Formats: sequence, structure tokens, C-alpha cells
Amino acid sequence: MVHDAQGFQGEERRSGPLSVVSVPRPLNDFNAGHFMGAFGVTRDFYLENGQIKFGPAEKGYKDFLALFHKWYAEGLIDKNIATVDLKAMDANFATGATGATIGNAGGGIGRWRPIVEAKDPKAKLVAAPYPVLKKGDVAFFGQKDQPFSPGGMVAITASSKNAETAARPLDYGYSDAGHMLFNFGIEGVSYKMENGYPKYTDLLMKNPDKLAPSQAMSMYIRGNYNGPFVQDKRYLEQYLALQTQRDAVTIWQKTDVDKHKLAADHADPGRELGDGQDYDGRQYAGG
Repeated sequence: MVHDAQGFQGEERRSGPLSVVSVPRPLNDFNAGHFMGAFGVTRDFYLENGQIKFGPAEKGYKDFLALFHKWYAEGLIDKNIATVDLKAMDANFATGATGATIGNAGGGIGRWRPIVEAKDPKAKLVAAPYPVLKKGDVAFFGQKDQPFSPGGMVAITASSKNAETAARPLDYGYSDAGHMLFNFGIEGVSYKMENGYPKYTDLLMKNPDKLAPSQAMSMYIRGNYNGPFVQDKRYLEQYLALQTQRDAVTIWQKTDVDKHKLAADHADPGRELGDGQDYDGRQYAGG
């Protein structure tokens, strides 16, 4: 990794060979154990040999920080890495200032590959495996959503006088009509039915305003994010339209995340002290 970054930096003296989107949450893209997973830790809680550990309290996290401090001093990391937003990252790729980042197959490769190719039609944006310290090792951690993901959850207070009314828009996504709206948008606008298959229109896949599919989709659907609905696999069949995106999913599956990722939080709500301590730890870790 160091050799590749140094070589990339030397080609045109890039200002930030490695950069990540850090706005609105600084360095949030490292949460799945990118780089630090090589040292056997993550930025959050994880399992190791049946014990729950907090990454930033472990030696491996300190070793990760030391390495990144070294790379930062050597100019291998974007000097503005803590404040980079999506527009800045788009500009970095457009100018060639950045050549490596952390992202997903849809909103990452799908968003930035067209920008990279606009500068150099021969250039490609492809997935790299999660880094390890020893060649042949399996990555300690990686990004993987559980069948039930706690992200984007909502609750109705028990004291609500209109609980049924409040539940109706949340329940709508589980109806047939709501399922189609959340996953595909408006028929005749964002998708058309072809032989019983909801196919996204060019408004989303070949947007006239040059928006990447992930950007255009966000204007009409939530299928590529989260919400009160069941994700339809037919969205993903079209969302990952590029072979490099489908290859990325295969490459990024090769981790030991199932051995270390905690299940959805079922903690006792009476653990006020523990919850407060957890919160403080995450603040120091930048979570």
C-alpha cells in the first residue's frame, strides 16, 4: 500500500493520494475497519475470542494512528482529510489530486468513476481488498449490513395521542404501493414496467444533467439507502450496473467480519452509567 501510494504521488506530485469524505462526520468512513482492521481493531465495539472490546482502547488502534501520522507527514494523505466533503472529493478526483479513497460500490465507484474517466478515458476506478499486514491474511473486519440494520430507525412515543396516525406513513413502505415507491420511485418517471420488471429510466441511469446514478436515484427513491421498507433486489441488479461494481462486492466479502461484528444492540435500557461511558469513549475516537 505504501509503495503504491508513493508511486501514485510521484507521477504528477498529487496533493493527496489518499483522501476520504469526512463531512459531516470526520473520518466516519473508517468505521468498517479500513486500514485499522490490519491491526486487529475497529473504531467501535467488536468481538474477539468471545470478549467485547473497544478498538480505540486497544494497542492496535495506537499502531494504526502512528502509521497514518507517518503517512500524513510524508504527504501520502490529503492534508485536508478531516474536512473533505463530497464536493471537495469530486474535485480531487476531477483534478487527479486524489487516486484512492474509501467508498462503496454504488455511491463510491458509481459516483467517482465517471469523474475519473472524464479526465482520462483510459483510467479505471476499481476495488482494492481490505489491507492486511501479512500477504495472504484474511482481513479482520469489513463493511456488512445485518439482515436487520439499526440505521435510520424511528420510534413513536408512548405518550402520543395520535400513534395510529404517526404509524401510517411508516407502515406505508410495507404495502405494495409503498414498496414500489421507496425502491423505484414514480412509474413513468423514474421507472417503467417491462415484462413485469421495474426498470429504471435514463433519468436515473443516464441522467441528462450528468448526475451519477447514485445521485439521480437519491432524488426519487430510497432503495439505495435506508428507511421503513424492504429493499428490493431488483434495485441492486440495476444499481450495480458496472462490472467493476459487481467485482467490488466479491472482493470486499473476503473478510472475517462475521467473527467480530456485534449483533444489533439489545442492551438493557437501564444501563445509564455504561451508556454514558460508551458515549465518552466514542467522542475521543471521533465517532
